[in-house]
Amino acid sequence: MLPLRLLAVALAMSPLLFCQSDEFHYSISRNDSLGKRTELLAFRPESSMLAVGTASGEVLLLDSAASGSAPTTISKHKSKIVGLAFSRDGSLLITGSEDGAVHIASIAAAYTQVSEFQVRHKLRSLALSPNKEFLATAAGDDSIIVWDPKTSTEMFTLPHPNIKKGFKTLSFAQGGNSLVGVTEQGVICEWDIKTRALLRQTQDADDRIYAAAMGDSSKLLSVSTEISAMNKSALASGGTGNAPVGLGNRPSFGGGGLGTAHPTDLYVEDRIKIYDLDSGSTAKTLDGINGRVVALANSPDDAFVAFFRQMTKNSFVEVYNLKRGVSDSSIPVQNEGTAIAFSPDGHWLAAGNDHGDVTVYAINGVQRSSANPTSLRGIKIAITSKSSEPLIAPTEPLRIAVLNLEADPADLGRTVTDLLRDRISGSHNVVLVERQQLDKIIKEQNLQQSDRIDPLTAVTIGKGLGVRKVILGTVGKLGTTVTISVRMIDVETLKNDGERQVVCTKCQPEDLPEVVAVLGKALVKD
Repeated sequence: MLPLRLLAVALAMSPLLFCQSDEFHYSISRNDSLGKRTELLAFRPESSMLAVGTASGEVLLLDSAASGSAPTTISKHKSKIVGLAFSRDGSLLITGSEDGAVHIASIAAAYTQVSEFQVRHKLRSLALSPNKEFLATAAGDDSIIVWDPKTSTEMFTLPHPNIKKGFKTLSFAQGGNSLVGVTEQGVICEWDIKTRALLRQTQDADDRIYAAAMGDSSKLLSVSTEISAMNKSALASGGTGNAPVGLGNRPSFGGGGLGTAHPTDLYVEDRIKIYDLDSGSTAKTLDGINGRVVALANSPDDAFVAFFRQMTKNSFVEVYNLKRGVSDSSIPVQNEGTAIAFSPDGHWLAAGNDHGDVTVYAINGVQRSSANPTSLRGIKIAITSKSSEPLIAPTEPLRIAVLNLEADPADLGRTVTDLLRDRISGSHNVVLVERQQLDKIIKEQNLQQSDRIDPLTAVTIGKGLGVRKVILGTVGKLGTTVTISVRMIDVETLKNDGERQVVCTKCQPEDLPEVVAVLGKALVKD
């Protein structure tokens, strides 16, 4: 067994241990350098095959499960790929390029092109309905045209409000019964594909939308947005832009005033919003993301959203657990991310960058399309670690110390720590070290209350206090979601007794005592 100090160093140097959770795991299946900027990624349903659309107009196919196999070029356009979609049954592959060329290939016939047509203006996006009955295209003239993919003929044009720069993404929703379009300026529209009626439209409150995605359930829409300090101030005072407009009998999406960013803004906030297409409301907002979200994807079960988090010098593939309200993985990657995609069967996650590198991760924890994706709201307070069974059940008096939980803001950490101490102090056969004793030993060890306490330091403090067990951990807050993660360490054996994590969604200050009570039961048996 490694000495504790060497073990702590080993843990610090192993990023995989800190970027995988009980619910989500990954390993790199293959990493290809294609040499051409990746524009789009799409998995063939019920298959490990991945299609890669490039800036040079090529569409390549690679097998996610065969790391040694060479990519195969299956289509060639004259300009960059802006549309890439497999049919739900996996029989067709639709590719579209910026110059307006749309190719339809049969997968059964070894990706043989069966038809093609030309959009009259610059193509921006395309989407294929699950039943292959409709193919929608968004063009640079702001038009939304619906085609018959069997005959490559134009069927009809959808009405929409006056917009700028056209719709950057299109997705079929509600099992193919409606079509959703999103613009860079934050206009979100939904049409009934049968009646051609505009069901609802809204102006998102933030300044700009960078990316949008929909999972296989086609009931949740994720958008990455940016809001400036000036717009944020305007929103706080009531907003100055266009209010959302509800059409027909369906509610508008949650929205607000639209501000305008200026060069003098000193603060920019990036975030991700999850829209529930059934209710037209915002199901969840991920606030304060550290970096711009340049590409994102919903998992087929709508339990996770994966995205590229782009910072000034670093880039990360982030996988965020929507049910737990935490980041399950943060994978450092090189260069600027451009495209990301989950496979419909939940077995693979692919990410591509501006240098033409494509990495495919084999993943566990993602399920197939969920019948009830909006369950991401979940139970308000829930244990999300592997087990909720108590870590210890003392049969005789046991001295325990609860160290100060790390948190930002620090006040939240102090509040939760005090609540946890009160909760554990009432447990059977638990002798809890008082705060005064803890403060004294921390001072003697020349630590500050705000210092990060690692396992090695925790053991040192525990020995100084004469306790058998120490509890340490963190309190995280993202938007209205609070996550408390703690571990228990045996001071004598240096053994990690285990971890427990509790998540509270839409958490209010008055919820904290109940949250800590749930956590306390998972730590010490009453």
